[in-house]
Amino acid sequence: MTYEKLTVTSPPQSPTEPLNLADVKAVLEIPDADTTKDSMLELYIVAARQLAETRQGRDLVSKQWDLTMDCFPCVIKTRDNLSAVDLLRYRDSDGNYTTLVEGTDYIVDTVQGLVMPPYGESWPSFTPWPSSAVLCCYTVTPPSIDEEIKMGMKFAINMWYVNRVPAERNTAVHRRRNQDGHEVRDQHVVRQPRSG
Repeated sequence: MTYEKLTVTSPPQSPTEPLNLADVKAVLEIPDADTTKDSMLELYIVAARQLAETRQGRDLVSKQWDLTMDCFPCVIKTRDNLSAVDLLRYRDSDGNYTTLVEGTDYIVDTVQGLVMPPYGESWPSFTPWPSSAVLCCYTVTPPSIDEEIKMGMKFAINMWYVNRVPAERNTAVHRRRNQDGHEVRDQHVVRQPRSG
């Protein structure tokens, strides 16, 4: 049985987000001059992008990925929008690393996101290291993001912003409906009993 593990390359990457603060502030009707909520909004932007990526099963920003495997599969399948294979190497049972060369040892199909031996060839024959013997580092670069996806991200951010709850100690939020049927949130301080 072959085991695989896919992780975003370390150190953490800082991609260019599909939305910026000005986009989000316009949706939330927050004046550009008001910077008091910028840190929170930047977190919302990242969270909305990650939510969209999870829901779609594809990357929305350029990323480098590390795919580790116990041995070579027939064909290495990458995430969508493969732009380059940055490193492909294997480790033998003695702990020695061998780096493969694109065009000689393997070929890359960026359209289908595949890495494979050249026609008529096979992967190197070796006794692999007991675990994670093969490493394929690759970069994905997605095309421009559809406006529908950006709108969905803005909608999620708006919902999070409008429905945020206080994180202050000893406070509670109660929801009720006013006479027009609209939901209203009341915040009040929770009184602690005196110890004594």
